[in-house]
Amino acid sequence: MALLEQEIRRLHRKINQTERRLASTKLKGEAAEVDADRRRCRVKIGATAAGKPVLSPWIAWREPANGFLATHTPMRVGDLVTVESPSGTLGSASIAVRDAYSGAQPAPSAAADAVVEKVGALVIARTDGAVEIASGGVSVRIDGAGLTVTGGDVSHNGKSIGAEHKHGKVMGGDSTSGPPV
Repeated sequence: MALLEQEIRRLHRKINQTERRLASTKLKGEAAEVDADRRRCRVKIGATAAGKPVLSPWIAWREPANGFLATHTPMRVGDLVTVESPSGTLGSASIAVRDAYSGAQPAPSAAADAVVEKVGALVIARTDGAVEIASGGVSVRIDGAGLTVTGGDVSHNGKSIGAEHKHGKVMGGDSTSGPPV
């Protein structure tokens, strides 16, 4: 009977270890420290009873794309992430993956037909057949109808060519005016 009890205890420990590792394969948290040069972050995954943060080791974060299409999306302190650890053990194989939006960090758009990126006040929206870039009250839209600039001024080589620009050497009739001044 003693052997059976030992085996049951051993199996119980194994089940507990397996459940702990399984529970640790995906942990939600937020970036607490960022080393941009090494492209690594530490993630706050909890707190001790005394309220001190429990941090992951330094781990890489996943980029949306690398290869033919490559992106650089810096991690910021406070970014919501899920730490994925395939073995259930936090370590060098773990990776931080940006998580879903929240009230504190809302999505840049609710449009079902657009890919929208936002960096500070800059917003880039891509839809089927159009792209629009907007910042500070100025927007540029390219679509099948052409190029539309709204707000601000348009310049070329330091010269205004916007709605309010002026030309020199203006002559009546069908003559060509001089360049913008």
